[in-house]
Amino acid sequence: MNQIIQLFFPFITALIVASIIIPSWIQLCSKWNLFDRPDTRKHHTAIIPSLGGIGIFIAIMISIFLFGSNNQDTNFHSITAAMLILFITGFFDDLTDIKARVKLNIQLVAALIVTYSGLRIQTLNGFAGVHELPILAQYAISIFIILFLVNAYNFIDGLDGLAATIGLIIFSIFTVLFHIHGQQAYAVLCVSVIGALVSFLYFNFNPARVFMGDTGSLALGGLLGVMAFMIHQPLTLVIAGGVFVMELLSVVTQVSW
Repeated sequence: MNQIIQLFFPFITALIVASIIIPSWIQLCSKWNLFDRPDTRKHHTAIIPSLGGIGIFIAIMISIFLFGSNNQDTNFHSITAAMLILFITGFFDDLTDIKARVKLNIQLVAALIVTYSGLRIQTLNGFAGVHELPILAQYAISIFIILFLVNAYNFIDGLDGLAATIGLIIFSIFTVLFHIHGQQAYAVLCVSVIGALVSFLYFNFNPARVFMGDTGSLALGGLLGVMAFMIHQPLTLVIAGGVFVMELLSVVTQVSW
């Protein structure tokens, strides 16, 4: 019970911080002309303030600094470093439209940081009859999963409430699983994301008043990928990947009509 109570504080901190930053950021976007403009994969027809991921990212970082700063796990530091790289990349991409090849190479660097630190799929625990993987397969599969989820999450950001809702569902599942397995630091990280997304979703529901943009979607997509194989349950990868495949097909179908 004490550990469950401990999860409340990072959640409420991220919620409050995001609730303060996001509405202020919406006003600044209008002042500085920072808008998400309609295109073929988006439902909105008006320009909408973008880069809402700034509020999400700052809220998460403040929360884990306050409630996860005692964690000396180098893996934890690698995750936050990769998130920071993806956040900065997304920020400049929203502002200047970075070339796709450059953006993919930076995503690859972020993925290498976490996989080289040891955060990679090393075994499938007998799933489909496969146990320990060769080292090259560990890196290849892990990097592919991270890159896939980074870009899949980024792709669904253009629809009101979709990215935030999916993020809430998946990070909620991760929080429960990390708590059950006694990995409290990662449960704190996930519940901080939940708090920030709850606040963001209030402003992102139809009609959306802000989108997270690449600023938020790249970092959160990367975190989804890392969390998915940290739990050491291959089934979570199948479920997470399946959810995104279905949502991607749904988005493609909707915009095609």
